[in-house]
Amino acid sequence: VSGEQRRQYAEESRLMFLLGGTSTLFFVCMTPMIVLSLTIHRVWSHSLAFQIFRATANVLEVTNFAVTFYIYCVFSKDFRDTFLKTIRTAKDSSVGASFLGSVSGLREAVKLP
Repeated sequence: VSGEQRRQYAEESRLMFLLGGTSTLFFVCMTPMIVLSLTIHRVWSHSLAFQIFRATANVLEVTNFAVTFYIYCVFSKDFRDTFLKTIRTAKDSSVGASFLGSVSGLREAVKLP
């Protein structure tokens, strides 16, 4: 097996993990929200079990979006490079610099004694 074939196999494996991971995560985290959307009823809104299920579904939905970003960062070099390039560009631009400056200024203003 040549080096080119090994690299191609490694790239295909990373893409499979990327696709498989994001797809699995989506189905696991979004299924409770779909069930919640289909079964919401005014009578159940006062039930503690329903409120716990609703809160869990909301947390899973947010977790899906947050973890998907990290999966892309781990498995895709192109995504990482583009993301870092974007951050550097924002840091160097006037808008990005003013935002970062305002955040650091806020941090200074909120310092506890």
